[in-house]
Amino acid sequence: MTNNKEGGMSENQNKEALKQNLKAEVKKLLSQETKWTKEATAYDHFPAHEKPFPIEPYSNERQRLPFKMSEEDRNRRKIWLKSQELTEREPVRVPELERMIYNPIRRLYRGPTDRLFQALSPIFGQHRVPLFRMVIPKLFLGYVGACVIWYNFKYNTNDWEDKKAFNMIQTRGIYLPEEQKPRIAEKWDYDDQKFQSRKVFRGPEYAY
Repeated sequence: MTNNKEGGMSENQNKEALKQNLKAEVKKLLSQETKWTKEATAYDHFPAHEKPFPIEPYSNERQRLPFKMSEEDRNRRKIWLKSQELTEREPVRVPELERMIYNPIRRLYRGPTDRLFQALSPIFGQHRVPLFRMVIPKLFLGYVGACVIWYNFKYNTNDWEDKKAFNMIQTRGIYLPEEQKPRIAEKWDYDDQKFQSRKVFRGPEYAY
C-alpha cells in the first residue's frame, strides 16, 4: 500500500488511528458515571421535606443506554418495575386523599354521583365503579347538552321578532350548467330572519 501523498498516512494507518480513537472513546464512556443535573423547578421554594422527587431509577431512556447502567442499576430498575404491578386490593380508594386533592366546589358537584356509584358498587363490583363513575356522567351530560342544542335549533330558533336562541343562516346550494339558474337574490333576502314569511304587518304600508 502506497502513501496517498508524500508525508501523509496510508489507508491502513488511517483505519488503525480510527480504531484507537474509538477504543479511547469507549474507555472514557465506561469510566464515566451518571451525573444528575440541577434544573430549576416550581418546587424549589418548598422545604426539603415537602419537595416531590422521583423514585423511578433511570426514568429517562437515554440514561439506560449502554455504558450507563451497572448490574446494580439494572436490578434496582427491575425491582421498581415489579413494584408497579397492582395487587388484588389495588387501586385503593382513600377518601381523605380525595378531600385533599379536590376543592370544595368540585367535591360539591361530584357528591351526588359519588354517593350513587358507591351505592351501586355491590352490583357493578368495586373494581368497575371508577370506570363507570368516569364514563356514565360524561355520557349523560353529553346527551343532555345534545338535547338542549337540538331543542333550540328545532323549536326556539332566532327570528325577526326577538333576539334569542340561535341564528341559522342557510347558504345556497350549487347548481349544474344544465339546471335552471336560480334567481338573483334581492338585498332583503339576505338573513331576513323569517321577516318575509311573517303573518302580521303585511300590506303596502309595511313594504320595504
